[in-house]
Amino acid sequence: LGGFALSLVSLPFLYLHTFPMALIASVLNLFALVLDCADGSLARIQGTQSSFGNWLDSSLDFLRIFLVFATMGLSLQVINNDPHVWIWVTLAFFCYTGIKLLYLVFRKYFGEDAESVISNEKKHNFRANFYYHELLIGISIILFSAFGAYLWMFIFLSVYGLLFYIVNFAIFTRQAWRLSREGKGTVTGVELPVAGMLLIDKPAGWTSHDVVAKV
Repeated sequence: LGGFALSLVSLPFLYLHTFPMALIASVLNLFALVLDCADGSLARIQGTQSSFGNWLDSSLDFLRIFLVFATMGLSLQVINNDPHVWIWVTLAFFCYTGIKLLYLVFRKYFGEDAESVISNEKKHNFRANFYYHELLIGISIILFSAFGAYLWMFIFLSVYGLLFYIVNFAIFTRQAWRLSREGKGTVTGVELPVAGMLLIDKPAGWTSHDVVAKV
């Protein structure tokens, strides 16, 4: 909550987009990022991590990034008098939300099998170190806002995010195809049937209808 509050405080400074206001906004977002990371680490160390805490943290991260992007985009439009900046703002935010939705949809249809796939993908050196998530976006906000380079930040996040989305979409499509062929996953919440044979020791006097009824 402390990190989210600091991000809210930084919004007026981000909007002004002049030195030293942009630098102040950068410093505030730096402390916000540190607090955000510290909260999660402290909860894990103390064993106080909860599903509600994780949900609240993710929700506030989403809202924080939306508000920061909107403020920076509005500042760019006012200064440059060019509404086309919203193309980059929208694309950068779409990539952020699109990657999250990609993971959520994959989890929805492949459940526990999705967790092992996602875990293995995140262990990949490149994707682990350059993952397009809140940390990368937070660092980008800090660095680019310090120099007032808002537009360049959105261009960077848009291009990088779009490439990252395409790569992850290809990876998850391949994994989804593999899991589906193995009979894993769900269709509208119903487990997919597993191919194979079922051997039943039918008691004397039972008909095939009795077996089907019991199965």
